[in-house]
Amino acid sequence: MKNLGRPRHMSNPRLQSTTGLVQPVSRMPAPVGGRVPHSPPPRRGGLALRISSCARVPAPDKWLTTAAPTDPVASVAQLALKTRLSAVARYLHEATRGDDPVEGVHQLRIWARRSAAALRLFGAFVPRRGRRWLRRTLRKLRRTAGGVRDADVQLAALSAEGRSPPRGLRKRIRRRRRAARRRLAQLARRLGRRARLERRIQRLVDRVALAGDGGRPGPTFGPWARAALRREAAEFFALMASDAPGDEALHALRIAAKRLRYVLELAVAALPRAAARALYGELTELQDRLGVVCDHRAMLERLYDWGRPARGGLGQRKLRRLLEQEIEQLIAARAAFRSWWSPSRRTRFQRQWNAALAGRGRRK
Repeated sequence: MKNLGRPRHMSNPRLQSTTGLVQPVSRMPAPVGGRVPHSPPPRRGGLALRISSCARVPAPDKWLTTAAPTDPVASVAQLALKTRLSAVARYLHEATRGDDPVEGVHQLRIWARRSAAALRLFGAFVPRRGRRWLRRTLRKLRRTAGGVRDADVQLAALSAEGRSPPRGLRKRIRRRRRAARRRLAQLARRLGRRARLERRIQRLVDRVALAGDGGRPGPTFGPWARAALRREAAEFFALMASDAPGDEALHALRIAAKRLRYVLELAVAALPRAAARALYGELTELQDRLGVVCDHRAMLERLYDWGRPARGGLGQRKLRRLLEQEIEQLIAARAAFRSWWSPSRRTRFQRQWNAALAGRGRRK
């Protein structure tokens, strides 16, 4: 496609049993020499987790509210991993065989990210081998489902009022979506063979270390979680300091905000409840506003890719008009975000964050 070069203004592109699917496990002996003990894997007949029955399980709660600041960290880790990884199995079923596959794909990606956040946050309490396998599997699920979700978002954007995409463009996206859904279904079948995913989840939860070295009690969740929040927030606050970030920096800020939000869901019991939810709301709005910018940027990149093989005629004119609309909307989204994400808002968020970690604020 001729004369569709990129405009100059574009920059280069983480207790008690809940309703989870894995059954509660018994306490394990203390680790010896700092190593996590490996108990025998559960019998196949004793597994409570089955992808085919996931749709009957109530939707999980993102907030880890059943934990308490005085609970051992390892017990909270077991609860967090159980609820999040079980939700991944549930939504994998809904994404491939449920009544609402579009929402199933969306929730699969979200809970895969939440599970990855829990694995990262509680990594010291999880056997390395099982952690590696699940981390790779979660990444594969997230990326495979991402191909389906991206096509859904693009089709919705092209159907917006005032849009007139070239002939064949929707057809091309639908082909890509069908191919992505086939890949996701194949991955689900592989993970479903002999209950492979369920067995791995059960085994990892069973092997979480429930005591400290030498039989001494491990750390309690409250102070441990606040220290972990400080570490997790370092990247976010470093990115937040920029006054005029480009698109790549905005994308990185959105990822950092998302990770911090998932850790807040896990650590809510360690902070004043109202303060934690206020911070969470601010991070959610930040992520949503950045999502508008990133979606327009991704759509613009995709339109350039689609335009390369085009040759004259009506399709080229329509594609050029789509490009012009997308550029205008990207510029407007950038300006709206920078106006909202003002220095005073950033300063206020930093103060609220410091006060919450210091324990100031209402607990309910």
